[in-house]
Amino acid sequence: MADREHGYAKYKREGCRCPICRAANAAYVANRQKQIILRRWQPYVDAEPVRTHVRGLMEAGMQRRHLATAACMSHGVLERLLYGRPSLGRAPSQQIRAHHARALLVLRADPAAPPSRIPIDATGSLRRVRALGAMGFPNAVLAGELDMHPMNFHTMLSQATVTVGMAQRVAALYDRAWNADPRAFGATARGITRTLARAAAAGWPSPLAWDDESIDDPAAVPDLGARATRTAALVEDISWLMETCGYTRQQAAERIGVTKAAVDQAFARANRRAEAA
Repeated sequence: MADREHGYAKYKREGCRCPICRAANAAYVANRQKQIILRRWQPYVDAEPVRTHVRGLMEAGMQRRHLATAACMSHGVLERLLYGRPSLGRAPSQQIRAHHARALLVLRADPAAPPSRIPIDATGSLRRVRALGAMGFPNAVLAGELDMHPMNFHTMLSQATVTVGMAQRVAALYDRAWNADPRAFGATARGITRTLARAAAAGWPSPLAWDDESIDDPAAVPDLGARATRTAALVEDISWLMETCGYTRQQAAERIGVTKAAVDQAFARANRRAEAA
């Protein structure tokens, strides 16, 4: 397809090596490696619940082309989900890529809205904001990155829905910042400390507790480890940062807001328990 948009599909199917396609492929590979490391790699999911949801939106007056645009997917993918390929004797899709499923399932009916203004469930956006807060990102910094007034940002966090456009902006910020140092975004030491304390008091899960397959699902719960103690959770988080991001133990400790002494103690306790098991 000569008119295929630049991105991962064009990189894989047409061999395009422009900067946009290379970046899209690199992002896909990085996410795949992350999910495999966390044992959460599930590229496809059952299509039937998604198909039922989309049909409900269409019955409410939503246009198919608007749904495809709002979900950032090709019209062909949506057509195959709904109708298959009758000319080739193919039935509707039995499976759909997980990221397409997530993008469609969060859409809510509003026939009068343009694609970027279609309302969707705010759960994913709120979880991303709180996860960044758990990493020390103050709301003022996040609001600035989203080009929002702090009061508007605060209002958004109390709403049940956000627009597709806003959700995409929050997700893009999350993808840029989830493993970054808040100071690189202009956060002050005092702001980081206060935000970490607030997040700890509220029990906000960090990005390591969420995976890309479930963060937008209102029914999903953070993966904190069914029987994980605080020590085990700390060791798991530090180990992941060291293995995946190349951090030293000191850097990983600073990244999640604990002292290196606390990390050393956690590893020592974990080793003793492993030896005793």
